[in-house]
Amino acid sequence: RVKTQLAEKEVLLEGWGGNVPFQAISALNGQGIPEILELILLVADMEELKADTSAPAEGVIIESHTNPQRGIVATLIITNGILRSGDFIVIESIYGKIKSLEDFQGKAIKEATFSSPVLILGLPSVAPLGEKFIAVSDKKEAEKLVQENLVKISEKESGASQESESTDKPILNIILKADVAGSEEALNNMISNLNFTNVATKIVKSGASDIDESDIKFADATKAIVCGFKVKIPSSLRMQAENLGVKVITEDIIYNLVDTIKEELKSLVKPEIERVLIGKLNVLAVFKQLPNGDQIIGGKVTSGIAKKGVVADIIKDSGKIGKGKITRLQQDKVESPEVVQGRECGILFTPLEPKDIKIQIGFTLEFYEEKALPVELK
Repeated sequence: RVKTQLAEKEVLLEGWGGNVPFQAISALNGQGIPEILELILLVADMEELKADTSAPAEGVIIESHTNPQRGIVATLIITNGILRSGDFIVIESIYGKIKSLEDFQGKAIKEATFSSPVLILGLPSVAPLGEKFIAVSDKKEAEKLVQENLVKISEKESGASQESESTDKPILNIILKADVAGSEEALNNMISNLNFTNVATKIVKSGASDIDESDIKFADATKAIVCGFKVKIPSSLRMQAENLGVKVITEDIIYNLVDTIKEELKSLVKPEIERVLIGKLNVLAVFKQLPNGDQIIGGKVTSGIAKKGVVADIIKDSGKIGKGKITRLQQDKVESPEVVQGRECGILFTPLEPKDIKIQIGFTLEFYEEKALPVELK
């Protein structure tokens, strides 16, 4: 059955039309273990697989979690070089100093060479599974590598952002932190489904641990918000996030967190503007044009009302030629919030589109009140 499933994934074993060697083994009674070890050595020899003991240690994260007694624990596979206790390792946007190094039997060791699985302590947060790591000898070099990685991530996200802008669909980047892996997986699925025709979500990082400094730095680099479910964040770190302009949302109820994310999505959608015609004015006089482009004009309200602060379309020969705003309004040389139909008034008019338009006698101004309609996720 397993061979059939592998073939369905285009992994063809020897004897099944492919060249991938295999060996049946049993962890219960040790059957096939000597054979698999010999096979590994044979494949390494035939493929000329080599490593450099003088190179900085490199490898892959295969497991990471928070241990209540020991803190952040990570299991690594070293693919090149030699990893030593006390080395700094860099994983994407985080780095840490190895405080403890153990072999696959849980025995404390000073160093481990390539092809070795090791368990380490010393990371500041749970590392993403499958991510590559590199070891360096000092903190300064580790910080430099993290900054370079953050720049690359930022450039990648910027490209993705530009792509989303080209499709007129904003995307909300999210860093998700949860108390346990089960909650993280459930929230990942729920948030990934928050994709609408006018806005979408993208989880750029997630993990099962408390919110830490690397999350805030990563959010700053990727223009993301940090969402935490049943996790903690130190008050000093929350203040740091505020200073950077990074929004942090924490909730203990899963649906409250999802609802809050929906509100954040709504804030990215440009609201539709409803315009209501409230009045018209016939321009009877143009008194002065100010250096900033504003004009002082006079006219008579022919219908509805003229109102201070509203937007006005400029009409010439029944066609709209521009747009502006009623900055000040006077009636009988006295400041007034509005002027009703049939009355004359003076207006300080601020052109908006185009900025250099000049109102002339005989033009008509149509006054509108603009109201933003409630945003809906479609």
